[in-house]
Amino acid sequence: MKISQNPQNTIEWHLDRAGMITASDFCVLTKQPKTIKDKENGVLTDLQKKYVIAKANDRLLLNAKKYIVPDQLDNPDIRRGNDHEKFARTFYSAKKEHLVSEIGFCTSEDCESFGCSPDGIFNYKNHFAILEIKCPRVTGHYNTIKSQTIPNDYLLQIHAQLTVTDAVFCDYVSFCLDAQEGHELYIQRVWNDKQINKDVLDIVHKFNDLIEKEIKEIKNIDAEKLWTT
Repeated sequence: MKISQNPQNTIEWHLDRAGMITASDFCVLTKQPKTIKDKENGVLTDLQKKYVIAKANDRLLLNAKKYIVPDQLDNPDIRRGNDHEKFARTFYSAKKEHLVSEIGFCTSEDCESFGCSPDGIFNYKNHFAILEIKCPRVTGHYNTIKSQTIPNDYLLQIHAQLTVTDAVFCDYVSFCLDAQEGHELYIQRVWNDKQINKDVLDIVHKFNDLIEKEIKEIKNIDAEKLWTT
């Protein structure tokens, strides 16, 4: 993989990932249409259609040097996650005795339009591993602890990150400062699986082809067809 030196959440980092298929998007790519017929015919969901158009436009704007980093979503849960992530890394490092470093945007060597931003990276037995940190409210945190199950969208994100980075594993971290003392940190390990990586790349290549096809179609729109009389 190729690693950008731009810190996460900077303007430069946003530019690194603009127009890219990212691991955090992967759950969108795997959604299935509502009917069996549409599924058998490979019909995209409405969300996937919007995704393809959005990525195509981002790439066109980047190429024309007109891309503007959009205003970022801001709500209490996002602020909470951003504020608590550093505490989660500290708790994790103390618990597992790993020296965790932050990392910029990573790009796959198998698809230059596919990347991710793990929440941490560290050495592990002459290899490296990564972190995916979530900082849910206390109810969600305890639901994860009791079920011992990573929410499916997050699991898909993790498998996509492992595909990009080829890390030996990813530790999923659920961290909640509001939990009872001693319960703040939940860790579940997801090992790299080469077959899953292949399946992930197949899906990514499919959508990257659709995005590139959309770019050509947008470029070929006849301006005269934009007005009707």
